[in-house]
Amino acid sequence: VPLRNLGVWLPASESEFRLVLDESAEISPLFASVIFELLEKYYFDSAKFNPQIFGLCIQRQHSSVSQQSMSQDISKLVGRKQVYGYQLFGGYGTLFFPSHWEKFQDWAIEGKFLWRKLCLPKLASNQWIKERRGGYAALMALLTRFLFDEGWYFLFLNLQDGSTLMTSWNEKEYRVKLGLKVRSLRGNDAFFATNDSLENFIPPDLSEVPTYDLHLRQVMEPAQLLQRKSFLVNLNIDQLCRIL
Repeated sequence: VPLRNLGVWLPASESEFRLVLDESAEISPLFASVIFELLEKYYFDSAKFNPQIFGLCIQRQHSSVSQQSMSQDISKLVGRKQVYGYQLFGGYGTLFFPSHWEKFQDWAIEGKFLWRKLCLPKLASNQWIKERRGGYAALMALLTRFLFDEGWYFLFLNLQDGSTLMTSWNEKEYRVKLGLKVRSLRGNDAFFATNDSLENFIPPDLSEVPTYDLHLRQVMEPAQLLQRKSFLVNLNIDQLCRIL
């Protein structure tokens, strides 16, 4: 998603969403039905809506951007929880909520920031920003810093049989670079969810959904993510980034 495309979509209503897919993505035939179920639970139900949730990530996430936990198996960390919150966006398949995307778009277009201002200490994404200042690396840098600044996060699926709603051929190359095992042609060893694997899937209440920050550390309440920024700003992010 080149940065020049940031302004091409302005949601016409609160029920119009932006779905961003990697060019090599494959989508499960059951994708739409599951997404609609998640939207009904976490977006359209005003009593259960949390404005900190930026959207839904439909890939099966394997790695983090933290230098300390890049190769950690997230599914093992989350355990049997089928939905979890993570302060990272899915680079291969993400559905953005309309007003949230609009706020991010305004921030990105009007920010006039320096590249070093996108740095966050001890994140692997800092190196990616240095190496490639355009295209995907730029979008990831923007979104990562924006998620931190706002205290927002995305919801990810963790289906218990290891299945997924999408996979990407490009992820294979990425996982090899990280030294992770790749056993199949598809990059994340994924197989698509079936009616059988989704038979017992019921989106849990948000009170039962574990939430993790950018460093893959669990927070007791999502509201804690709103407090992290002020804490790190007091430590002088720019100075820390120059040291790191």
